[in-house]
Amino acid sequence: MGNEQDLEKSQIVNAAMFIDALKNSGYKSTYNAIAEIVDNSIDADANDIFIIGEQAIAGNGEKRIVSFAFLDDGKGMDYSTLKDCLTIGYTTNQERKGMGRFGVGLPQASIFVCDRVEVYSWQNGIENCKVVHLDADEVRANNLNEIADPVAASIPEKYSGFIHWNGTDKSFDFSQSGTLVVWTKCTTVDHKKWNTCVSHMSEDLGRKYRYFLANQTKNIHMIELTSQNDKIMYPNDPLYLMTPSQECVPADIQKFIDGNYESRKYDPSTGYTKPLFEIYKPYPDSPDHVELDIK
Repeated sequence: MGNEQDLEKSQIVNAAMFIDALKNSGYKSTYNAIAEIVDNSIDADANDIFIIGEQAIAGNGEKRIVSFAFLDDGKGMDYSTLKDCLTIGYTTNQERKGMGRFGVGLPQASIFVCDRVEVYSWQNGIENCKVVHLDADEVRANNLNEIADPVAASIPEKYSGFIHWNGTDKSFDFSQSGTLVVWTKCTTVDHKKWNTCVSHMSEDLGRKYRYFLANQTKNIHMIELTSQNDKIMYPNDPLYLMTPSQECVPADIQKFIDGNYESRKYDPSTGYTKPLFEIYKPYPDSPDHVELDIK
């Protein structure tokens, strides 16, 4: 036996193996991972959030999603927060309040979907933007267990046009403060085409964030990078009481009408403008909510 004092100490985590473990744990779908990034934006007091998808022609000649980007107008991150934001277990939410709690959301959600994540963030003007990144290939090749310090950088040129953006509903300005998260080298995308992805995101995220969307405290847009096709996310209310709301009838509306179901006119650009159902009130002066007497 050798001198035990000369032996190197064992690491708690083998970085190369751990990065692969992240890709196989924690999320049921791409949209659950995307929700983690949106949670972070909401926690950063963002009002406007863009989910930007990029399509490219694959070897079979069909378009497929090759990257995602998430842009918000939140308060941005200072140097110290940005430096640690991709560290597993790091969190600024010590009181466990808000949407995200345990400090694994950003890096774990990112690596679940892609092999490279870049985080750009700025305060007091986009000219102060800095970036950090985590690349799974670099970690695997070198058993890398450190993240490089933030460095000054401009956001990628293909996203620069979104900093001042004239949307279908209003003009957006992300220049004062905000964060841009970019996912590239995507490996786990549930649906290859952007339109299909948007449909599922609208349903899933529209339900999760329906209260924010209904009271218009948060705006979420889904934009395809090349075409710049802009789709607003509306609430997906299971009770169809919120207005406006997402479509809940078949695409072939005539079949719905012919089946003797009552229908209300639906405009995809605005969603439903009236609830499909009325809140039940046994008496005219009944409240529109229920008080629970739990003892």
